[in-house]
Amino acid sequence: MNYENMTKEELITYIKELESKRAFTYEDQMKLEILDNSPFTVWASDRNCIIKLWMGQCESLYGFSSKEVIGKDFVDLFVAKDEKVAARRDQINIIDNGAIFHNIANDIGKNGNTLQLITNCRRIIDPVSGECWNAEMGLIIDYLEQEKDRLKMIVAESQRIKSCISQFIEDTQQVSEGFANRKSSINTAIRECEQKATALGKRTECRKKITEIRSALNKLTQRMNDIYDEHVSNMQSCASFDSCEKIRKSFFGEYEEISDSLEDMALDVFDLSRNYEIEQNLVSLKDSMMKNISSRTRVLSDFAHTILRKIESEMNDYKEKVTPNPNLESGPFKSFMDMRQEISELKDKTEKTEDKLSSQILNAKSKQDLEIAKTQIEVDIENMRLQMEKIETSLNGGL
Repeated sequence: MNYENMTKEELITYIKELESKRAFTYEDQMKLEILDNSPFTVWASDRNCIIKLWMGQCESLYGFSSKEVIGKDFVDLFVAKDEKVAARRDQINIIDNGAIFHNIANDIGKNGNTLQLITNCRRIIDPVSGECWNAEMGLIIDYLEQEKDRLKMIVAESQRIKSCISQFIEDTQQVSEGFANRKSSINTAIRECEQKATALGKRTECRKKITEIRSALNKLTQRMNDIYDEHVSNMQSCASFDSCEKIRKSFFGEYEEISDSLEDMALDVFDLSRNYEIEQNLVSLKDSMMKNISSRTRVLSDFAHTILRKIESEMNDYKEKVTPNPNLESGPFKSFMDMRQEISELKDKTEKTEDKLSSQILNAKSKQDLEIAKTQIEVDIENMRLQMEKIETSLNGGL
């Protein structure tokens, strides 16, 4: 800028503009922007503890305006009574010796309230007077407590997400194994059907229909693999517990459709097998019992999952109030852990029971064998249901 060509009035206007500016370079302007919007108190005092600078969040936290404190002794103004002597001694040490202090300050606000701050004090030089000052930055501890509470919530949510993901992966692996076992049983039934048709000289007729079933079974297997990969991938990148639950519901919703389609295929195989079955009604009975087992064990598995979620929720609530010791042999937290272990084992047993009973039905050679299997089904499923209800009652009754 060419100052020589400026008029007196222009120079006066320009000087006034400069006086109104707090910073000239971009870096200095950004420093002020950050400082103005930070939660820190920023102030400075000379060797005699006289306040020279009052900035940042000082006014909002202490209650004193800049006019009220500039030129006043900060020790007399707001330092706690039992810290006054140490404050003056530290002031000399900072300014004369360049000492740096990190303290917990218990200052008194304008309204008599106590302010607990984490402070950093160090020597600076006033560029105007050349004097050494003590510059202090402080952060109210309440602010840290708010952040600590927020962090606690984040950690709790993270633990819930981790638990949900682990449980989902375990459940989906069991579902995949169940699907593979059911598919295997259908393939076994297909081979048996072919053998019976061959014995009656009708293999070509049977093979044409079986090829269609096998093709549909392969497509369903691919669909099962796709939804498994997709949902496990989505679950592993899940950012909230609610999102995890939505993914879980989505997976089991789609799996229910796949399971129904799988049972329809089993029905097709058994229906085809009737043409070559000596005891015609046996296949129909087997199919009906297989579908009944699949439906009832699915209900039990969902019941167990719901109880498991309740237990984990109670454990999280307990941990927020009390720090548990998992090594104790008694107490509420130990009871929660025992219930979680028991319901997890029952959930796993449900899956294995379905496979065992399905195999028993498939291997039945007569209606009498099926009647025996049916009795066993009722006993096993009823026992597991009663055990789950017992755990739920214990949980709802409180510990």
